[in-house]
Amino acid sequence: TPVAGERIGKSVSASMRYTPSFEQYTPDSLTVLEDTSYEKTLEYRGNLREALAPLLQNTDAEFDIFARYVATGNESYLQSLVPMAGRYTQAATLAGRVPVPKDAVDTHVRILNSLLQFASVLESMATWGNDPFASAVLLQTYNTAEREVFYAFDALATYYVQKTKNL
Repeated sequence: TPVAGERIGKSVSASMRYTPSFEQYTPDSLTVLEDTSYEKTLEYRGNLREALAPLLQNTDAEFDIFARYVATGNESYLQSLVPMAGRYTQAATLAGRVPVPKDAVDTHVRILNSLLQFASVLESMATWGNDPFASAVLLQTYNTAEREVFYAFDALATYYVQKTKNL
């Protein structure tokens, strides 16, 4: 019956998980600066801003693009997620080359890995978004990955605030 189908669907979807696959950064993969002065922090901030510039090309929200696919069935919306994911990967790669003050290493690693995780989810949405079960699982993972990007950058903002308080 439709009621039984809905119950089974909810049960199955609750147990399905997707773990994004990407090569993770570690503190050892970074160039770490011993100098944690405010001046070095400002330099780091400027370099990081430049490294993250590819993200400025993502002008539409990824979720909105996926919603347009769901509404229209037009797979070009799914394919438009591919270059967006590429820009997250590119930003993480560029930011991975930025020298990091030693007191910002953990936050920096978190940012890099959150960007790569989100890129992986977007790539998977582009590939598997036309499958109803996969898209349900991917949307759950999307929310988690997006939230981690926000939290990682919030941690960076907190780092900057602490630096200015310590002046």
